[in-house]
Order: sequence, then C-alpha cells, then structure tokens
Amino acid sequence: MSRTVVPVHGNETLGVGLLNAILKQVKLSRDEYERLRMEV
Repeated sequence: MSRTVVPVHGNETLGVGLLNAILKQVKLSRDEYERLRMEV
C-alpha cells in the first residue's frame, strides 16, 4: 500500500508541479480532478 501526502500550509496554494505529481501518484487525470473539484 502506498500513501500520498498533500501538504497543507495555511492559505498557500499548491504549485502546478506539486499538483501534477500528486495527481500522477493517485492516478487521476487533470480533467478528472477538475470535474471532481467542481462537484465539491
């Protein structure tokens, strides 16, 4: 089992590179991420 850690630092936004690395680790495309983000 692997883990993906998403850092949280107050109101800072995630950089594009870090976001892409996280999405790659969880096997989620950018389009899938955007669709899920709009549902929240």
